[in-house]
Amino acid sequence: MPRSAASEPRFGSDSFLDVTANLVGVLIILIVLVGLRVAKAPLPLLPSGADTIERVAEARSALDRLRLEQVQVARQLDASTEDAFAKTAALAEYRSHTERLRSINAALGRELADQRDRLSEDQAALGEARTRLAALDRETRELGDNAEHPRPLVYRSPLSRPVNGDELHFELRGGRITLIDLNGLLERAKGMAKQGEVQLRDHGEATMVTGTIGRFRLRFTMAREEIPFTQSLMYSSGSFRARLVDWEAEPVDAQRGEDSATASQAASQWHVVLARHAPKKFAVTLWVYPESFMLFRQTRDELYELGYSVAARPLPSGFAIRGSSRGSRSFTQ
Repeated sequence: MPRSAASEPRFGSDSFLDVTANLVGVLIILIVLVGLRVAKAPLPLLPSGADTIERVAEARSALDRLRLEQVQVARQLDASTEDAFAKTAALAEYRSHTERLRSINAALGRELADQRDRLSEDQAALGEARTRLAALDRETRELGDNAEHPRPLVYRSPLSRPVNGDELHFELRGGRITLIDLNGLLERAKGMAKQGEVQLRDHGEATMVTGTIGRFRLRFTMAREEIPFTQSLMYSSGSFRARLVDWEAEPVDAQRGEDSATASQAASQWHVVLARHAPKKFAVTLWVYPESFMLFRQTRDELYELGYSVAARPLPSGFAIRGSSRGSRSFTQ
C-alpha cells in the first residue's frame, strides 16, 4: 500500500541551500580577510646587516604561506560550489521523481475506485439475477404443481363451405373480443336510404353514417340503380332503386371488448350473446388482427366445442372491418 505523506522522509531543500550559501559566504570572507592581511601587512623596518636579510626571508616565507592558504581556500570554494551544483541537480531530479510517483499513485487510486464501483454494480446485478432466478424457480414449481392435463388435439377437415345463414361477427384486436352487431347496423343503413335520395338522384351515390350500436357505427355508401323498363311501368317517372355498395364498421371506443379472462366468465357479453344465438342457426365470423392470433385459437376451439361453424377473416394492423357488394363471402369449417 502507498505510504501516507506523514510517513514519507522529507529532504529539506531550503535548509540545504542555506547551509551551502553560508559555507560559500564564509569561504569568501576568509579569502577577503587573507587578502586584506597581505595587503595591509606593515613592512618591517629593515635594519642593516644580517638581521635585515633574516627578516626579509621570514616575511617572504610568511607571504608564501598566505598565498598557499589562499590557493587552498580557492580550491575548497570551487569544490564546495561544484558540490552545491551537484546536490541542487540531485534535488531537482528527486522532486521530479517524487511528482511522477505522486501522479502514478493518484492514477492508481482512481483506477482502484473505479474497479470498486464496477464490482459493486456487478454484485448488485448478480443479486438481482439471483432474485429473478429464485422467482422463476418458484413459478416453475408452481406451474408444475398446477399444470393441467393437456387436451387432446382435434384435427378438423381443411374443407370449408360458404356461410348461407345468419352470422355473428366478433372483432379480435389487442387481445380483446368485441361484438359487432353487423346485422343491426345494416338494417339501420337500409332504413336511411330515403335520407340520401337527393344525393342519389343528383350524383348517383350517397355516403352516410348510422347511429352507434354497441361499440361500432356503420359508414356506408349506396349507389343509384335504374329500374328495368318492364318494372318501371309500375312506378312513376324518374324512379330508381338504391343498392348498398360498400360499408365500414367504425369503432367509437379505442378501449373496447373483453379480455380472455373476462370473456371466460359465465356473465360476460361473449357468453350472453352465444346463449341467445343457437349454433344450428348462426355461424360465427371472427375478424382477427395479427396480435390476437393466440386469442383466436382459444376462441375458435371454444366455438367448435359449442358446435358453431367458424369463419376467420385475418386483417393487417390498422385496416378497418369492411365489406362490399363485390367482396367475398365468409367460409366456415
